[in-house]
Amino acid sequence: MSLEKKNVKLSLCLVTQKFTPLEGNRSNLVQTAWSLMGLIHSGQAERDPSPLHRAAKLLINSQKEEGDFPQQEIVGASLRTLMIHYPNYRNIYPLWALAEYLKRVPLP
Repeated sequence: MSLEKKNVKLSLCLVTQKFTPLEGNRSNLVQTAWSLMGLIHSGQAERDPSPLHRAAKLLINSQKEEGDFPQQEIVGASLRTLMIHYPNYRNIYPLWALAEYLKRVPLP
């Protein structure tokens, strides 16, 4: 899980249960995609669509020229002790989130 606090990207350490900054003050794209879909389906577009536009812009600008998204930190965790690598997450969730964004959020 990650969150942004005062423009510093944070990631939850499963061992210490504390948020720590990601190296380079960057966002994790899979978690951004998950957050974007959650906000879309919770009605954020009706309240204030600006966070949705920012998340979509981040995803679009992070896509590589050949269409893939960069591989980042492992995001799958099981029982707080095992990290699982899902190599397709990096492409599936950003594309899915962008599809939901285009389908459900009025463009500015």
